[in-house]
Amino acid sequence: MDQKHISQIVHNISYHPYSRLEEFVSYSTKEQLDILKELTIGVKKNIVNKLDDETLIKIIEFTDPNTGSDILKFLPQKAQDKLISKLDTDIKNTVSNLLKFDPNTAASLMDMNYVLANTEETKEDIIKKIKEHEVRTSRTLIV
Repeated sequence: MDQKHISQIVHNISYHPYSRLEEFVSYSTKEQLDILKELTIGVKKNIVNKLDDETLIKIIEFTDPNTGSDILKFLPQKAQDKLISKLDTDIKNTVSNLLKFDPNTAASLMDMNYVLANTEETKEDIIKKIKEHEVRTSRTLIV
């Protein structure tokens, strides 16, 4: 989806509050993330608070933990806890850690876009981990 198309969608969603949720959920998870990045905070919060758990989990598990934690911050604590409990273990741990940091501190700017490797793993094992991470998060790791 090109930027012009995203801009048109963002405009429609922003200025048509009664149909915004219906339009938003009609797009793929990747497209939903692209749209969320362009929306104002108020519209983002409105949409995130109306999405069902399954859709939110797909979005959070599809993106990087930083963005996932930013999305969760729009929800009340009880809803955050409920969703976090349903996430994949690795994502759950990372997102939970990120949510602990005060958004007004440098720690909240941490980038969790990395893959852990140990000395026993082969080059092929690490390459596989990197590719899995890139597919799951749509983010390229810099090695």
